[in-house]
Amino acid sequence: MTLWNKFVDESPHGTIFSNYHYLQGSGVRYKTYFVFRGEEIKCGLVLTLNDNEEEIRLDDLIVYNGIMFNGDKQQKESSARLERFEITEFIIDKLVKKFDKIEFTLAPQFEDIRPFSWHNYHSQDQCNKFSIKVRYTSYLNTQEFIGQQADQEMQVFKNMERLRRRRVKEGLKIGAKLELGDDTDILIKYYKMMLNAQDITPSDYKLNRMAQLVNKLCNNKIANMFFVREENGEISYVIVFGFDSKRAYALFAAGNQAMNVRHSGTFAYWGAFKFLADTYGITEVDLEGVNSPKRGWFKISFGGSLIPYYEITL
Repeated sequence: MTLWNKFVDESPHGTIFSNYHYLQGSGVRYKTYFVFRGEEIKCGLVLTLNDNEEEIRLDDLIVYNGIMFNGDKQQKESSARLERFEITEFIIDKLVKKFDKIEFTLAPQFEDIRPFSWHNYHSQDQCNKFSIKVRYTSYLNTQEFIGQQADQEMQVFKNMERLRRRRVKEGLKIGAKLELGDDTDILIKYYKMMLNAQDITPSDYKLNRMAQLVNKLCNNKIANMFFVREENGEISYVIVFGFDSKRAYALFAAGNQAMNVRHSGTFAYWGAFKFLADTYGITEVDLEGVNSPKRGWFKISFGGSLIPYYEITL
């Protein structure tokens, strides 16, 4: 476990979703592999599997997985690029022989998908070729929060859309407070209420997995749960951020549907950015989840960069 987590931590493509604590907490069936060249570990691979382990399947709690390279800083980039290409081809060859179906979502730092697009390039049968779907996330630079400047003085605050700035001010004005939370039941309750309001009924299986995952991450000190508590003492919003050596990740969030407050979501994110920067020195946040219209516009309105990543299927 220690060697694997160290590799994930040091790889440019490694994210919290490939950390053993995250994988184990999610309850997903998975396998991890190292790819060696001689005695050197060149690559790590995370696969999430179906029950009989004959198919590599996407999992809704695992945002990024697949291939992670070691990020050897001593290697010339031209040589490293060629080597990454060859290793990706090697992995593809192994996977197509072993599994009936292949699905995974590469981290945004994985740039060269030519080995996937060139697989069976001349075949007339599209079933022999990888399908490559472009998805998006948003990265927000939170370096300024470490300086403890006033909100209005920071460029990150000025970069937000006017509505987001107004919601932060509203929350402060009426006395809302951000506090650390530890009650997963509140998260699950609000999350279920939120989906029910959209005519979606989440399965107990998924809700139990979420609770188990959040507890695992918080117990291993690689995530924080935050509550927005209003002046009357009620909790209006709950949000969970995981984090690693590179950045923080927005994992789960839900508001109290029984309360009519407009500022709570924005206030939760803004306060969490401050806490994560001040407490852990985190200067980058992955606002994962901008691929649906409502959530996408909300998260993009914080002023971060739009970053593509790739979902691979065969």
